[in-house]
Amino acid sequence: MLTIFRFAGPARNAMPFECLGPALEPHFRSEESGLLPAMLAGEEALVARTLREHAELRALVGRLPDADATTLLSFADLLSAHVRFEERELFAAAQLRLDQQD
Repeated sequence: MLTIFRFAGPARNAMPFECLGPALEPHFRSEESGLLPAMLAGEEALVARTLREHAELRALVGRLPDADATTLLSFADLLSAHVRFEERELFAAAQLRLDQQD
């Protein structure tokens, strides 16, 4: 992957980033169609945050091929924070809530 960043101009940005949307979208859709509806009653704030972050990440993914450094850092920071949020809060709450439903 390091060799990709040796290219100059738009080609440098487009090559690694065009894979992000297709990689993230199935994950988002899976959560949005399965996990989040099952958690909606009782975990509204977590569900709302997840949906808001998914929307923000989708919007940033669309801007990545022509992004400046600020946008790239915003995307990286949001994605990192979102993963930590899901691992530490969303999935922990889901496990408790869904175990109670069984």
